[in-house]
Amino acid sequence: MLAGLRESPSGFAMTRCAALILVAILLCGCAVSSNRPTQLVSGSAAYPEDARAQGIEGLVVVRYDVAVDGRVINARVVRAEPPDVFDDAALASVRSWRFNPALADGVPRATQDIESTVTFRRSSMANRSTAGSSSKDSSAP
Repeated sequence: MLAGLRESPSGFAMTRCAALILVAILLCGCAVSSNRPTQLVSGSAAYPEDARAQGIEGLVVVRYDVAVDGRVINARVVRAEPPDVFDDAALASVRSWRFNPALADGVPRATQDIESTVTFRRSSMANRSTAGSSSKDSSAP
């Protein structure tokens, strides 16, 4: 204690209350983070030779589900620019991904309707994928 300053009982209670609130917020953050699957394995999509030779670039938005075992299932194209050029390569890439499944009360569960964008750029060393722009969980929260 510093000279001339005394810690009041209400000051101790407020400090303790603030610490408890901080712990609760941190625990909620940990719980929320497991509500979505975590991507473990991803790779760049194979650039179709015809598109590469013609200098075509584009993107494919893929919607898919993640099964309880972490496999991608029900992958389907929802948007492609340009259409029908990169669809097969994007689907093959997304189907090869693996996830740690989402958890509900510590139990793995499937997640539905995750959207990822697979981008095809000739100038980049590898094609890029952005996973999980949105998702709909298969079980009610």
